Amino acid sequence: MKITTLYIISLLFGIFSTQSNAQTYSNYGIKITETKAECTGNSLYITLDIDLSGIDIKSRDGLILTPIVHSKGQELELPLVFLSGKNKYKAIQRSETFGNQIPKPFFMIRIGKDTPRNIHYSYTLPYQPWMENSGIFLKEELSGCADCKKAEFIIQLLSQIRLPLEPPLVAYITPPVETVKSRKFEGKAYLDFPTGKSVVLPSFSKNPEELQKIRNMINEIKDNRYAAITSIDLTGFASPEGPSILNERLSKDRSFALQKYLQTNYNLNSGIFNVSWKGEDWEGLKKEIIASNSRYKEALLDIIDSSVTGSTKNAQIKNLFKGSDYRMLLDKYYTRLRRVEYTLNYTIKAFSVTEGIEILKTAPSQMSLNEMFLVANTYPTGSKEFNDVFDIAVHNYPLDPIANINAGAVEILKNNLSQAHRYLDKYTENPQAWNNLGVLYMMEGNYEKAERFFRKAYPVNKKEAAHNLKQLRYHKLMKK
Repeated sequence: MKITTLYIISLLFGIFSTQSNAQTYSNYGIKITETKAECTGNSLYITLDIDLSGIDIKSRDGLILTPIVHSKGQELELPLVFLSGKNKYKAIQRSETFGNQIPKPFFMIRIGKDTPRNIHYSYTLPYQPWMENSGIFLKEELSGCADCKKAEFIIQLLSQIRLPLEPPLVAYITPPVETVKSRKFEGKAYLDFPTGKSVVLPSFSKNPEELQKIRNMINEIKDNRYAAITSIDLTGFASPEGPSILNERLSKDRSFALQKYLQTNYNLNSGIFNVSWKGEDWEGLKKEIIASNSRYKEALLDIIDSSVTGSTKNAQIKNLFKGSDYRMLLDKYYTRLRRVEYTLNYTIKAFSVTEGIEILKTAPSQMSLNEMFLVANTYPTGSKEFNDVFDIAVHNYPLDPIANINAGAVEILKNNLSQAHRYLDKYTENPQAWNNLGVLYMMEGNYEKAERFFRKAYPVNKKEAAHNLKQLRYHKLMKK
């Protein structure tokens, strides 16, 4: 057997096929004008367009063309094309069988004045894993009158066969189960008390509005058949004008006054309250001054940061301000320091998937991320219902990394890449986000970044990262 030079032709890659339009010349005047290998499902479709207009073989000879799928260590010969000279053709007809000469051909063509100019060769075979990155070759064998091989040449028609590109795999993270679904409401009550009084008067000054905020929170929990209040934290604060001892007592009295009001109006057990007080709120005043444009800002901050007692600080502040400026300080900043901060802690029962499907429509904030995830998986992946659940999840848990990473996966598959960036770019150091970031960059054509993220993601998302690295190689080859 004699093998000639291998002719490498250029490739044009389509999404589902590998195709060449360059002409490849045979040693006998044959031209292969187009070669195409297409993968669909589990089948490989191979077509060759063969131009016979320049064929040059003797009457007594036969030319056997055998397409071959070849990979490292494995190859498969496809049905052959037999091109026969006039005398050779007659000899074969007389024998009425090919016998041991050659297998039954796919095409049997007599070369002469009626020879067709072109042959369209088309063959389908089952795709096998070893065929990935294999090449299509054409073997030429010339036989003479005594059926002896005169020569054999191989011409490479297609450098590689590749599987069609498959969609990338995003990774959805299963949120952890919340053993106890603890929730809380937080707020600040700026209550006013008559001079010398430490009882909450619901109709006094701005108390109606401040108390209504707390009532709304408590009523929402008490009206929720799935929720139960577990504790209420109250912390009192006072502004720093006047004696420090008096301010300490005022902050304490405000906390206990609000506790008494809530117990009386809601029949709450005293055991659920956690009451504390901080006295003068110098830290709060510091934040207010830093955010202000007061002409006394630097001097005020020096006094607040000094190590003297609260009463001394108050006296220094009084000396700093002149006339109405001090009244402005009291009215604009000090009033915001007199408050009770409250936290209503409560729990919500765990929902079954069936319950969750209904709750998600009416009160999704009562569901955990894990419960939402389980509901999402009752729908086909990528369906509108599936995607909507993850949109609801990130809306209710906007700061949760898992909610954002899953929402990013949804936006990637919707091809909304800018929105996917908004969800994922915050988590470039989070291993759970790396696979999805890789998919995002691959879809944008930034293959270097994509590969870096896929390789980092492999220990966390082996299945998805391995698949995506494979597809990334195909994308790179298609760009060449």
